[in-house]
Amino acid sequence: MNLGGTAMDKELLRYKSLSKNNLQMDEIIHYFKVLSAFHKKAMGYDGELINNTGKEIEDFKDNIRKLKHIKKSIMQEKHNDEMSIYFAKQCSNYISIGEKCIRKMYNSGFEDILKRSIKRKEVCTGKKYDIELNKDNEVLISNINKCCFNFIEIDAIKFLIMQRKNKNISSLSDIIEKFCCFEGLNKNSFEFIRAAVNYPNEVINYMKKYEKKCLTQESKVKFINKVKKLIDEDEVHNH
Repeated sequence: MNLGGTAMDKELLRYKSLSKNNLQMDEIIHYFKVLSAFHKKAMGYDGELINNTGKEIEDFKDNIRKLKHIKKSIMQEKHNDEMSIYFAKQCSNYISIGEKCIRKMYNSGFEDILKRSIKRKEVCTGKKYDIELNKDNEVLISNINKCCFNFIEIDAIKFLIMQRKNKNISSLSDIIEKFCCFEGLNKNSFEFIRAAVNYPNEVINYMKKYEKKCLTQESKVKFINKVKKLIDEDEVHNH
């Protein structure tokens, strides 16, 4: 397959932007159908692409390590104010949540998923781009700059993380099942995707900025307030 050819035709059909986080269920299912068609056409590509296989999981683990370092630094301070104590407590909480999600990912056949992806030369879009099928059932994608080798579950994970606050999604499990059905993936992939989507990426990604953001008392107050807001939103969408 030529990634610069038919599958990446620049004459993309007009379709609601997938950057929105309030898509209807039928739009999400349609997107997964088209995404699956892209994966099937791109699989086995023998040209040059960035190899990001497993990168996102390593990023998850790296961010947990950063939170542990920040928590340790705070606890070593002799005089901690109420905000620092609160933040250290939340670090402990989200380290625990993050590590639990990562364990679930590894217990869901992560190594087998990794081997399958490498063997089949699976290609991901790399970003949440507009993607459609034309009248001849050819896959059209608006941007190929971020296409990379990676396991196909990652495209679904990135998309579903973006849709976490979507009130139109009544059941995350049902959506993941649809994706796995279109892709011909097994129960391990289902569990892997669910664990990855439940990883509190937005909260942890912001919390790791503590040392850069809290240079003054004023900036610290602003930072902690944003952390509280993100945690409140995370709890709402996970319970």
